[in-house]
Amino acid sequence: MFVILLIILLTGKAVKGYSQDTFTIKGNCEISEAGTLYIFLVDELGSKKPMTGIQELTIEIDSCNNQKLIEFYFRDIPKGKYGIRCFLDMNGNGKLDFKLFSAREPWGMSWKNKRKSGILSFSDYSFIVDSDTELKTIKVE
Repeated sequence: MFVILLIILLTGKAVKGYSQDTFTIKGNCEISEAGTLYIFLVDELGSKKPMTGIQELTIEIDSCNNQKLIEFYFRDIPKGKYGIRCFLDMNGNGKLDFKLFSAREPWGMSWKNKRKSGILSFSDYSFIVDSDTELKTIKVE
């Protein structure tokens, strides 16, 4: 009995079918200018808060003469529904700047279909993670 209890405690698998598997999300952002690229992995709750994510990446782009693909990875992601949102901070203030009705700096999301404008819903850019996942290229424009 002690051996079985020890195995359950060490593996964390007390219930048949229980899994603590985590996965990797791989993606690319296509950019055409230099700056700091901020990439946020969000779930539905976190999607309502700007400039945050479950995981965040910051990548410095020193120079960019033409289109450039920036590869990124989010690791140790449990099964669930997620989205990617990103922007290129070109003036170094650490935030996405806006003009009257739109962004002043390039931005992008893990769109299901075409890029949208107006009020966005999490369902417009969310995807399911239940295995290692490779995303379509995100155009940051």
